[in-house]
Amino acid sequence: MSDLAGKHGLIVGVANKRSISWAIAQAAAAAGARLALTYPSERLEENVRDLAATLDAPLLLPCDVASDQQIADLAPAIDREFGGLDFVVHGAAFAPADALARASGSRSTSARIPWSRSRARACRFSRSAAAAAS
Repeated sequence: MSDLAGKHGLIVGVANKRSISWAIAQAAAAAGARLALTYPSERLEENVRDLAATLDAPLLLPCDVASDQQIADLAPAIDREFGGLDFVVHGAAFAPADALARASGSRSTSARIPWSRSRARACRFSRSAAAAAS
């Protein structure tokens, strides 16, 4: 990875040590970036805090991508701490619980989960993250 010294990044989607977002966070931090990590729920907050404790001065913020308010609250918090962002990693996944329950046990879940809702949430988040980066 290139040198990220002095850069600030937002990494969304860290849930545990097996998260792709966590691997990206580790690599970015090792390259010198200071990071903001989000956690989607109180249940996962402790996991993310434990992982973040291994990084240099991370910013931890709540961000359930299903919550417009939490998404909106990210930009001012990041701006206060970092003054903006240099990069964003959006690794959060979302699907309605009822859709996942219906798809449980199916060999192909993609046909049964309403991906349009997931894409809409990802787009809303991406627009907010872009505003925070500018």
